[in-house]
Amino acid sequence: MVCRLYLNQMEISREQLQEITEVIEDTVEYACDQYLASGEKLWTIVHCLSIAKLAELEGVVTSDVA
Repeated sequence: MVCRLYLNQMEISREQLQEITEVIEDTVEYACDQYLASGEKLWTIVHCLSIAKLAELEGVVTSDVA
């Protein structure tokens, strides 16, 4: 079975989605431990970065990171 994400007609398998989710969750957990930050704070950062990256990919904004 394929889990469909309908943003620009992208498709990803359930297995790929699971693996990507685990990588992201492990990274957030590591950052929480490394920087003694709350999960809520780190997930808020991930959320904001996601919004910014999608806007960049859509050409709405440009990255000013050198």
